[in-house]
Amino acid sequence: MKKRMKFGIFTGPQNVTWSEMREVWEFADRSGFDSGFVWDHLIPIVGDLDNDQLEGWTVLSALAMVTEKLEVGHLVLANTFRHPALLSKMATTLDHATGGRVVLGIGTGYYPAEHENYGLDLPSKKDRAEMLAESLEIIRGMWSPGRFTYNGSYYTVKDAPAMPAPVQSPGPPILLGGAGERLMHNVARYADRWDLPDGAAGVTPDHFRMKWERVRALCDEIGRDANEIETSTSLVPIIGEESEVARRIGDLQARVGWDDEQAQRHVLAGTPEQVIEQIHAWREAGVDHLLLSLWPGLNYGEAEVFAESVMQQFHAS
Repeated sequence: MKKRMKFGIFTGPQNVTWSEMREVWEFADRSGFDSGFVWDHLIPIVGDLDNDQLEGWTVLSALAMVTEKLEVGHLVLANTFRHPALLSKMATTLDHATGGRVVLGIGTGYYPAEHENYGLDLPSKKDRAEMLAESLEIIRGMWSPGRFTYNGSYYTVKDAPAMPAPVQSPGPPILLGGAGERLMHNVARYADRWDLPDGAAGVTPDHFRMKWERVRALCDEIGRDANEIETSTSLVPIIGEESEVARRIGDLQARVGWDDEQAQRHVLAGTPEQVIEQIHAWREAGVDHLLLSLWPGLNYGEAEVFAESVMQQFHAS
């Protein structure tokens, strides 16, 4: 039996006002969306480095307080930004404040500019993957009863008090985001959820299917049921008549510098009927949870269009 298709919004806190983000999150919360995610960057990842950029954990906590139903999380936290023992307490605190709606999305961290600008270390890819594995051991350990001690190659925790426990038991779902081989090993071992980012090149259903098959193979190797893992990816929705969609995809390309092929690999575009057909293809590829990537000044209004003309077709079935 297939899982119910889930839908969420993904709003990068870049070049956007607090009131704009709050408005679209409040709409999503009352309109049947399942989740709301933000990214975790200290400087803009598109455009001028001096453009506005809000901090990921703070803005998520504020958005969580103006919603009542949405799962809330990051795609994804940079493990290099915060000590895992501190992060576990932060997630527990927000889990209590939201009544158990937190998803802890985390990845290795990757963006060289923000690490250099903010004086943060950016170890090698191999080290970052191993650091993430240790972090997940600590986070899970800190969500267990009693004090926690850990002596790793990268992190140390000594007799750390960890109460209260999270509202969710044994803790918030852990979502790992990424497509590298080392990351996928961590997904098989630790993750409750896995997100395949669109990255610079974008993503297709075939690409998703290939990566998901690799995760499933790694789960088989360690005797884990891969069906326990919820999957997701994010796409930029542009919905309307053909001529309007083409113009708006052009606006998107001009903003971020994508060529035609890249743009097609990042968007969920067309008439409502075409978008519904595309979602079915993503579902067949293994996607359980589709996130709408919303950009201020481009497609924030698409959340309303999607809710009215697309999402209900899936929730009614």
